[in-house]
Parts: sequence; C-alpha cells; structure tokens
Amino acid sequence: YSVVVSTSNGCQSAAVTTTIASATTPPTGATCNVIYASSTGTGSGLVNTSPTSLANAITMAQCSNSIIKLAVGTYTLSSTLTIGSLMTLEGGYINNFASKISTDGTAATTTIIYRDATNVQGLPTAGRIVAMDAIGASYFRLQDLSIQTADAPASSASFPYGISTYGLYLTTIIVTGK
Repeated sequence: YSVVVSTSNGCQSAAVTTTIASATTPPTGATCNVIYASSTGTGSGLVNTSPTSLANAITMAQCSNSIIKLAVGTYTLSSTLTIGSLMTLEGGYINNFASKISTDGTAATTTIIYRDATNVQGLPTAGRIVAMDAIGASYFRLQDLSIQTADAPASSASFPYGISTYGLYLTTIIVTGK
C-alpha cells in the first residue's frame, strides 16, 4: 500500500509505502479442545454432562484452538460477546451433545444468540448494539447459529442520532480463502 496523508489545509505528506503481511494458514498449536456450553450452563464445560455458560466457554477458549459446542436454546446477552482467534462456535447440539438437529428457527431446535437492547455502546453520534464482535480475530468459525438483536431503542438525549444494531461486528479481519 502507498499512503499519503493530507492535513485540513490540504498539505500532503510524501508517499509512504506500507507492507501488510499475514500468515496464509493458522499457526500450529495444541490439539483442538472441546468445551460444552448451554444457555443455562453453570458447570465446568469440560465434559458434555457439565456444560458451562457461553461467556465462560469463550474465556476458556481464548487462543487454544478450541471448539465450543453449544446446545440448542436462546443465549441472551446484555453486552457484546467478543470472539477470539482460533476458536469455533458450533450450535445445534441436543441429547447431551450426542447429536445435532436441523434448525427450524425455534429455540427448541436452534442455537440462538440474542442481544437485548441494554448497554448501548459507542459515542453519542454513533450508538450501537452489538451481539458479537471479532475485532482483530483470525481463524475463527461460527456454525449453525442464529444471531439476533433486539430492535434499537428510540433516539434519546444520550444518542440523539439513533442507534444501529449489529448481529456480528467485524473489523481488522484478514479473510483468506480459495
């Protein structure tokens, strides 16, 4: 890339050449770890009979090349859930995670990540409700999930320009593919 910076007066800098490099394949690491989570989970997450919460599963999976298996149901969030690198979130599990089910969009057969309208983020000029974000993350996968947000609240003194909603907010992501 060649970057030229302009001031508010129109003065320009000399061109600066920048190279951005990234790995073409994920780094090698530990063997995939499986973490089990359910919408009512309070267990360790290390075995299918003791699922943990989604937030705890995300914490456990940071940079460990983990697969988080999510039971069907609705996972309600009141703040943004941050997805890290080297993790998979896979929904649709039933029967103590022994099998998966095709989804019809209901909580009985679907893994739903639902972000409520509380805890609006951002500046007054750019308020937002975000269910999940992956800022700077790489090599992550979301599979068999329905990501939903509540309707944005009306404009207010705190957010006079309105509020946007995002199911998944991505920035500084490196996309590779064939």
